[in-house]
Amino acid sequence: MKATLMIFSGLVVLLAGCSTPRERCLNLAAQNLQTVEGLILDTQGNIQRGFGYVTDVRYTTALDWCYDPWGNVRTCTRTQTRPVSKPVAIDLEAEKRKLASLQKQRTTLVKETNQKIASCEAQYPLDASAPVTAAPE
Repeated sequence: MKATLMIFSGLVVLLAGCSTPRERCLNLAAQNLQTVEGLILDTQGNIQRGFGYVTDVRYTTALDWCYDPWGNVRTCTRTQTRPVSKPVAIDLEAEKRKLASLQKQRTTLVKETNQKIASCEAQYPLDASAPVTAAPE
């Protein structure tokens, strides 16, 4: 799940250049809440399974076709990375405490996020002639 969050965060940053100032403001306003909600889902999954997962990166070397400086094709080695998830033992009581803490933090973040979203909407009101886009979750 952490790898998915990293990929999603990277996509959000990549796509931020394609969004309007209003969309960027709304995405930034909801970012912390979305992170905490993802952590809540991870923690709930750990409690239900009775164990957690850690993601490790494995490096392998593979042969590939490359071009030398003169444009000739030759073989070369290329390092590839691959995420690997491994199960790990967890302290269920600590996970339950962490879940309770995250849920409490989520309650506070919902209020803060709603205030930030209201500020974004005041700063960047929807133009009646502009197309309506979906609001971030």
